[in-house]
Amino acid sequence: MEGLDTSRARAVAEYTLPDAISYCHYQLGRAAGKPGPSRSRIEPCVRDFLRDAGRKGPVTAEANCKVGSIGIPDLKPANMQKLPLDNSCAEGGEQAVKLFEVLCPGYEGQIRGSH
Repeated sequence: MEGLDTSRARAVAEYTLPDAISYCHYQLGRAAGKPGPSRSRIEPCVRDFLRDAGRKGPVTAEANCKVGSIGIPDLKPANMQKLPLDNSCAEGGEQAVKLFEVLCPGYEGQIRGSH
């Protein structure tokens, strides 16, 4: 992490095995309207996720703590979101909110939306 509480706060991270497992459980379970996926479906999903993440490399998130925005600038189109954020997948959900709080601990505006 660098530039905390600035107009260019930044964090760089790589996906881990727990990230892959969590993603696959969600995608193959709740997102698919099922209580949970079987182990035989999780394992190939995790392998594919980690392989794809390894090809893409680290993920960079940037926040502008002065204007209250956060996003992943590498995405095309860039997905910078203005705060407050609702807890929705389209805006990055709770993960984006928590990351903004880490990058911009001195921000005094509203971070979470009303939903």
